[in-house]
Amino acid sequence: MTDKQLGVAKLLCLLTIVVAVLDQNIVSSAIVPIVRELDPAGGLDHVAWLVTAFALGATSVLPLYGRLCDALGAKQVFLGAVGTFALGSLLCGLAQSMGQLIAFRAVQGIGAGGLMSVTMVVRPTCAGPATRAARGPPPGSSRASASRSARCWAACSPTTATGGWPSSSTCRSPH
Repeated sequence: MTDKQLGVAKLLCLLTIVVAVLDQNIVSSAIVPIVRELDPAGGLDHVAWLVTAFALGATSVLPLYGRLCDALGAKQVFLGAVGTFALGSLLCGLAQSMGQLIAFRAVQGIGAGGLMSVTMVVRPTCAGPATRAARGPPPGSSRASASRSARCWAACSPTTATGGWPSSSTCRSPH
């Protein structure tokens, strides 16, 4: 890919994550008018499910999306997640009851889980193997390994035996 195409791909990946996250938050702030329109009498009983269905759908499919990326390739899985998210959004707009809206929010969440996770696979793939090798590991990987090392040191330090985690988290690493 050229630098311009790579920039456009990065921007589109960023936008898909933003859309998924914004959708989760927008419904939370607009929940009162939605409940008033769909089920004014008993809708408040289902508000928790309306908010939770999206998050539950998104988090429950994360391991599945990873496995699907390994088996089918990131591009196909990403396009499937975009399609699922769009279908869920369309169905949410057509919902006639709180039960339907909750079910469709779960479908939308399943797609959003893919948007949020598979994008992290698609973005580095756009650069190509030579560019990825030249740039080194992703920034998060070094932070994750440093965090693990710090926790391992804290768990094995003598202060853990005497004061537990609160005292070990205030320890300084040896110089």
